[in-house]
Amino acid sequence: MSGNYSITSFGQYWKDDNYNAGSNNSSAYGMSDSSTEASIFGGDTQAYASNPYENVFGTDVDYSSQYDSIIDSFHKQLDDIRAAQAEEEAQADDDNDGDDTTVGESDPETGTEPSDTEPSGDEPAGDEPAGDEPAGDEPAGDEPTGDETTGDEPTGDEPTGDEPAAYTDEELSLIYNTAQDILDATVRYESGLFGGTDKEAFIEALSNEKLTPELMQGVQAQLQAEGHDLFDLIRSETSGGTEDILEGYALAKLGGESKESGTKLESYGPYQDMDKSSVEYQNYIRKCVSLFKTAVNGAGTDEKVLAYVMSLPDDIRADVEAQYNEKYGKDTKFMDRGKKEVSGVLKDEYWS
Repeated sequence: MSGNYSITSFGQYWKDDNYNAGSNNSSAYGMSDSSTEASIFGGDTQAYASNPYENVFGTDVDYSSQYDSIIDSFHKQLDDIRAAQAEEEAQADDDNDGDDTTVGESDPETGTEPSDTEPSGDEPAGDEPAGDEPAGDEPAGDEPTGDETTGDEPTGDEPTGDEPAAYTDEELSLIYNTAQDILDATVRYESGLFGGTDKEAFIEALSNEKLTPELMQGVQAQLQAEGHDLFDLIRSETSGGTEDILEGYALAKLGGESKESGTKLESYGPYQDMDKSSVEYQNYIRKCVSLFKTAVNGAGTDEKVLAYVMSLPDDIRADVEAQYNEKYGKDTKFMDRGKKEVSGVLKDEYWS
């Protein structure tokens, strides 16, 4: 080798063909003094101080072989460090995986690779049932198969419980328009140009013969969706005979409790299409006769209950009238008895 070589940190070397023997080159290698440098490599302190480049490893040092030795030692240390890191990472992966074996990986205990399609553990394979479960499409015990239904479970679009039947587009239109007419006649009309309540429009909306009890339920739901209640609107926006008429229509179609007397009244809806010879229908007619008689007798007339009876559909009211006349109409018939007890708008509505 030509020139003079000095070993530096981790195998780097420095070559100086024209070094100055009297200069202090120890700082070039990060060393603090010549004594320390000489002792690091086992050389003589005094000799190193006079000529550090030749006496670091002794007078006759093979700098090339010394360099190779340090380089080999350095690489060995790096290899050991990398191996230790790899072992730690592998151990961490094993700890995270636990004992789980994923599909497609070898089983560490048996060395066999599981099939992608075959189940493991107690899971049934393919379409075969596990345990006591039936195979194929055969039902087990009383369990239904296919589209069969059990017990009282509904099928298709049939309504269940108290769910309302589906409305047609025409019925939905009637429900919505009636609700808007009611709001127009009450809260909206009140804040408009004319003020007050449009009583005639309100009565017209509720007395519509096409507005069946089922559709009236839809109107009530629409009003509630907009923050209102039908009975509250009637009682807050009207009074007197107008209130009696409106509440009579509402109670006949929705059922409820009379405001003044507290009498509980049924909707005529369940009886409208009932067999008139049935016990249920005859009991309802008998009850309505009793309500009418009580409303027109006594110290005062219960106009709301009277309006309820008079708001029944023509065919049902005709049956009430016939039974009343048969039992109590010897002196005064049904219509005459009612007309005698009312006046004003209530009389105009039902006895005009």
